[in-house]
Amino acid sequence: MMNKERRQHKLILTKNTEYHFRDDECVGVRDRKTGKWIRKHLALRAFLTGYVDQTKKIWKSPIKGGRLHIISERGSVLTSPLINVFRPNKDTIWAYTSFAKAGEIRVAC
Repeated sequence: MMNKERRQHKLILTKNTEYHFRDDECVGVRDRKTGKWIRKHLALRAFLTGYVDQTKKIWKSPIKGGRLHIISERGSVLTSPLINVFRPNKDTIWAYTSFAKAGEIRVAC
């Protein structure tokens, strides 16, 4: 019997951008060159639907060279190929959650 993953936060790196997720909701986007948070990025408050390979098939787990497919009511984002997936450190989590207003970060049921 497999245990459910308890950690909610993940950090996904692409060539130019860091995407920060709580469960599958994008809660922070940061420019990798400047280190600045991008407060008006289309991916914010959008949901990760999967990883798209070169044949346009969508996978639920990260795949080498896959692109993130993120979708919201405002539109969708298809990123450059992912480089790596990490667990963000606690200081980083506090940095992007401190920008959120109470009730803005949704909790998956």
